[in-house]
Amino acid sequence: MRRRREASASSRTATTESSTTSPGITDDDRSFEPNSETDLTEPEYLPSASETENVTDASAVELIHRGRYEDPADDTDEDLSKVPEDYGRSNNTWKLNLRLKDRWARYCRTKAIEPSADPKWEDAEDALRQASPNDMHRFLNWCLKLEYNSDGRRLKGYKKASALQVDWKYFRLYYTKVTKQEMSKEMGGAVHTGVRHLIDKRGLDKQPRANTPVYIEDMAMLHLQFKHLQITLQRDPHAGPPVPMIEIEPQFVKSVLGMFNVNTFALPEIVYGVSLVFSPHVLLFSILFYAKAFAAPHMNSMEDLRKLLVEDGRQEMPLPLKSEMDNYHVFPEVDVIDGEPCILWETQMNGSTLDGQLRLFNEIHGFLNAFFSHQFRYGGGALLDQSGFVSEAQRNVIMAHASSRTFVKHYQPRRHAGLQEVMCGVNPDEEFSRAITRMSRWIDRRRPRYLTDAEKASVEKDPELQSAIRWQVELEDRCARSDDPTLRVLGNACFLS
Repeated sequence: MRRRREASASSRTATTESSTTSPGITDDDRSFEPNSETDLTEPEYLPSASETENVTDASAVELIHRGRYEDPADDTDEDLSKVPEDYGRSNNTWKLNLRLKDRWARYCRTKAIEPSADPKWEDAEDALRQASPNDMHRFLNWCLKLEYNSDGRRLKGYKKASALQVDWKYFRLYYTKVTKQEMSKEMGGAVHTGVRHLIDKRGLDKQPRANTPVYIEDMAMLHLQFKHLQITLQRDPHAGPPVPMIEIEPQFVKSVLGMFNVNTFALPEIVYGVSLVFSPHVLLFSILFYAKAFAAPHMNSMEDLRKLLVEDGRQEMPLPLKSEMDNYHVFPEVDVIDGEPCILWETQMNGSTLDGQLRLFNEIHGFLNAFFSHQFRYGGGALLDQSGFVSEAQRNVIMAHASSRTFVKHYQPRRHAGLQEVMCGVNPDEEFSRAITRMSRWIDRRRPRYLTDAEKASVEKDPELQSAIRWQVELEDRCARSDDPTLRVLGNACFLS
């Protein structure tokens, strides 16, 4: 490279010296010396005549295109102010926001009828814009004293400190929505101090609910549809028969946490599983065969599936489902029509229906505490955390958590077994630890599900129940003698609830 540079420099110098009178030579060219250490620069690019013609042609084409196409006018009816601020969030979030909004409006009506009331209480949103920390503190104290909802149904009341803290959280969101600005740190800190005082004053339980896990092979997802399922036969690497595999790709992940990527869960068949009842293969294949969901015309049973073999040179054989059944729900609603039970495939099972079935399941098995579906998630999270095969990052992706803080706060069981063995250098008994921390530990089949006539009679004689009955009769008589229509309506609603 050094010899080529010297040669190039000498040739360029010779050219410069032989054309010193040329008008195209600049002062920079004359001042160049062969022994200069400055690298040579390339001459500026000058387009050829043909290239110039191409540019002209492209401009002409662009002009023709502009003549044929016009940009769309801004005549849309879209307006950001019409999009709800809680759009895309869960129904529970919407209900909690609505509950705090309704309670603040009730509180404002209560304050507005007081003697010499401040005019700000006439309008709920104006009152919130002008609210002081003391106003918010008194509002939360008022919420703790509420006994009935606006529709007349009795409220279950506050027993946990976390319930009041949740109300404070959603009240702050309502404040931000109305005022269009975040609550100041000084105001938020003052009200939060008042919340801690109210918790102590009311004696609310500060301990969070125990994350008692329920271990099950898979958890039921009410939103799951046939279009989220991919059925394949996989070649067995151990030279065994083909393995049926179900892959679940749910489209309803937690987008609020900023995790928009869809997880795909592969569930290969486990021949010697712990239970056929809780096996996702038995459940899902039974539903698909009953609905005749496979596109193949003769795929009607597991026996038909076992006859298939994966072609040589391939790892899998896809088993597509009928496209017209994409919107069928795996857990559909069941209704009685003309005296016959009918499966409404395109209507998902109601959450309250599932909760009722779980309560019935709780009664049949004799669980000590109430049974709810989210405990399946506790059990799954505990298994992932303790397996040793799943990293912390992978666990967060599977459970759609933005960080491990969510798992530690809400899912990690707080009943720890085996610590004594660890301290003594002995391997913990994992089976025993799991047995004493799961929910089935408190099963007692002696708990009665139904009462006999003699037991019902003994319950009727309970002093506390008799006192409540007398109190109800007295209130009914007072409502009947009263001329106040509001009191009558409220009394009838209370007795019906």
